[in-house]
Amino acid sequence: MNFRLHALVFALALLLTAVPAAVAQIRPTDEFTRGVQLYELGDKKGTIASYTAWLEKNSQDAQAYYNRGVAKSDLGDYDDAIADYDHVVKLDPNYVNAYVNRGNAKLAKGDNDAAIADYDNVIKLDPKFLAAYNNRGVAKRAMGDNNAAIADYELAIGINPKFAQAYHNRGVDLYLQKNWLKARADFDTASEQEHGALMACVVQTRLGQGEEGRKQLSIRINNRLDTKLDDWVSRLGKFLLGTLDEEALLRDADSPNVMKSRVQRCEAWYYAGMQHLAAGQKTEAANCFRKSVATEQKTVDEYALAAAELKWLEAK
Repeated sequence: MNFRLHALVFALALLLTAVPAAVAQIRPTDEFTRGVQLYELGDKKGTIASYTAWLEKNSQDAQAYYNRGVAKSDLGDYDDAIADYDHVVKLDPNYVNAYVNRGNAKLAKGDNDAAIADYDNVIKLDPKFLAAYNNRGVAKRAMGDNNAAIADYELAIGINPKFAQAYHNRGVDLYLQKNWLKARADFDTASEQEHGALMACVVQTRLGQGEEGRKQLSIRINNRLDTKLDDWVSRLGKFLLGTLDEEALLRDADSPNVMKSRVQRCEAWYYAGMQHLAAGQKTEAANCFRKSVATEQKTVDEYALAAAELKWLEAK
């Protein structure tokens, strides 16, 4: 997910051999196993149907409720996902992952206080659970408390100094405070993970080091080994490097998956705005930031950044 949260999928699927996408027929031993296989194939609706059938006869199976909740969250059906996670913690009050994902679903709905309460529960159960500190920080940022958010990321970093997501998220909050130098340092640290390299380039441009920022971004994009060279992050990188134009970027942002399309358009409009801003085109930049904010993807970093940039422009 692109809101720099730490999400947890169901554990059983990770214990099974991956089912190739080319498999034409599925012959599961039961509906639970079928749900695992369908999830791995990307069929979230089929996953939900399988677990629903399983739960009709196994109503006390906390793992099945959890797995179904994950699939519902993936589809953006947060209310029903929360209801499933409610079942999980009622059946097993110590099911830590259910609290994390329930918090994530509440955060996606904008229910920040309730999300923080779930992350607090996780920390009580497991004081070293990194996702709880990281995601609680995101919720506090959404409430406008950047200092409290930074404090949570620092708690996560204290537990694991190599936890890149926390550096990235702290970089975002430092950016929102216009602390460019420290933000750049955090994005540099997180540059091997998703958008960290992009944000490092953006901040370097703000510091008047655009040429050096683009040089480093090019190296980082070319050295990415964990993803396809032409995935969405790489497309954003090419745009910042000037090898992909704005029209093509916005076209590429569209996806058959409505949720994915909204997130990617939120990101695309933000980076387009930053390119216009770097060129001194403030009116065009403001228009792009407005379009990013209009996507209403409030848990996406670029939403918060676009809103801040627009606020700063309108204050001048």
